[in-house]
Order: sequence, then C-alpha cells, then structure tokens
Amino acid sequence: MTNPSISPEGRERAEELVLQWARDRARIRRATGCGIRHLPDEGGVRWKDVLATDNADYHHAAEMVSAWADGEGREFLVLAGTRGTGKTQLAVLGLAKAVGRLGQGKMGADYEGLGAYYRVRSLLGTIKGTYSRGAQRSEMDMLTELAAKRYLVLDEYAASGLSETDEAILQELFDRRYEDCRRTLLITNVTRDALKDVLDNSTLSRIQETGLVLECIWPSFRCGGPDRRMKGDA
Repeated sequence: MTNPSISPEGRERAEELVLQWARDRARIRRATGCGIRHLPDEGGVRWKDVLATDNADYHHAAEMVSAWADGEGREFLVLAGTRGTGKTQLAVLGLAKAVGRLGQGKMGADYEGLGAYYRVRSLLGTIKGTYSRGAQRSEMDMLTELAAKRYLVLDEYAASGLSETDEAILQELFDRRYEDCRRTLLITNVTRDALKDVLDNSTLSRIQETGLVLECIWPSFRCGGPDRRMKGDA
C-alpha cells in the first residue's frame, strides 16, 4: 500500500535512491573486497541499527569506528575480543562509510583504490604468490599498493601459525602505513592483554602513539547477544 501523501515524483526519487544505494554498495564491495554478508545490496545492519543498540560498550565501539571512518580520532584501531561480537560488521560498515565518503565527486562516484578489506591469511597468500617464477608483480609492488590505501581493514589476525616471513611482511606494511598516516583497522579474537603475544613491539608502540584498542567482550550476537536487534557477525 502506497502513502498517498507522497507525490509520484517523490516516490520515483525514493525508489531511485534505493536502487542507487544498492548499486553503490555493490561497487564498494568490488572496490574493497568486502563480502556480501556484511555489506548486502539491501537490508543488513546499518549505522542507524548499530547506534540504536542498548549495549553501551558496543555503542562506544561503533562511535570510535565511525570517527575513524570520518578521518577523525585515532589512525590505528584494534577490535579485540571474543567471537561473535560484531567486530567484522563494525569494521566493514566503517570501511564502506569511509570509501563512500571519499569516493563522491563532481563527476560521479569512484571508489577504486581508496580502501581494502582482507583476511590476514588471504593477504599473506596473495603477497607470497608474487615469489613464484613468472609473477607479474613483486612483493614490493603489492606492499606499495596496500600502503597507499587510505583505509585498510585486516581481519582474523592471530599470531599462531605466522612464520617469520609473515611477521616481517606485516611489520613492513604497518611501518609504511604509519609513515604515511594511513588509517588501519585490525580485527583479532584475542583479548587486549594477549595483544603483546600477537603483535610485535614496534607495532604495539605505534598503536600506543596513534591508535586505540577497543575490547569487544560482550556476549555473542550469534546467541541473541545483549540486544537482539543487532545481528553483527565477527
């Protein structure tokens, strides 16, 4: 049933905005590597849902991620804590907000090259794939490209299973982004106290200088969580 108070022109404009939002979300996904689960064309969790939660700690984390996405506050955020608390959902919303904001221009939206989302294992596999004979890109090429992203989200960061080569690659990436004042968000399922076992001393020191650790230890949203309106997945 349509609302009679809305003119045909207004209804047409509203429908176009819905379609444009779906198109923009799809383009942001392609540009950043975000998955459709956390950034669907329609529905899904949005900032208004996040900020409407009754969970004060989650609300605070959302505000910090939103400020990070707006280019305010700390450069390097770490979302640390137990599984299912909505860390990935917050990070993807923040990344999409940042890329959507930066990509708008007088000639239309262009979201390419502004931000990226990677699971750490996938990222390392892609970088080390450059070691093979015949690879068209080098490790330095990839690190330079990643360092240049205005926003970078790295998910599923854990020390277990990382080789010395892996750790050296990640430290080089963090060093470059620190030097260029780029915004980075790291997601890990370890607690704040355990970060010293996950990150090298140099990165920990730089987080203390330019970053913020948000501990996400409220009950899992997958089990109903503190507020059933939220369905974060991380």
